[in-house]
Amino acid sequence: MAVRSKRLWGPTSVGTTAVVLYTCPAGETALVKGVHAFNPGALGVTVTYTLNGTGNSNTILTTSSSSGNINTDREQWIVLHPGDVLRAVGSAGTTYVTGFGAELEGVAD
Repeated sequence: MAVRSKRLWGPTSVGTTAVVLYTCPAGETALVKGVHAFNPGALGVTVTYTLNGTGNSNTILTTSSSSGNINTDREQWIVLHPGDVLRAVGSAGTTYVTGFGAELEGVAD
């Protein structure tokens, strides 16, 4: 089976209300290898990523950036099973996030 890296989502606008970034397709396992966040605003921002949760419960990753046109890259292996939902919420302003990884077709629990 060939495994190819790809962009799984984004860039997606993340504000102070949680948004769905990615839902793992049926019959597949997804591997999120990295997350890129861009903060164009005047405020420092922390983005909280949750797995199958809507608030800060089930937090699996956070990214923080200072103010004004700052890029933050985070390498983080996250395994998502069919139906898993990855969400994000920011502490202030708007941040744009993009996720990279792979979908493994026919590999599922």
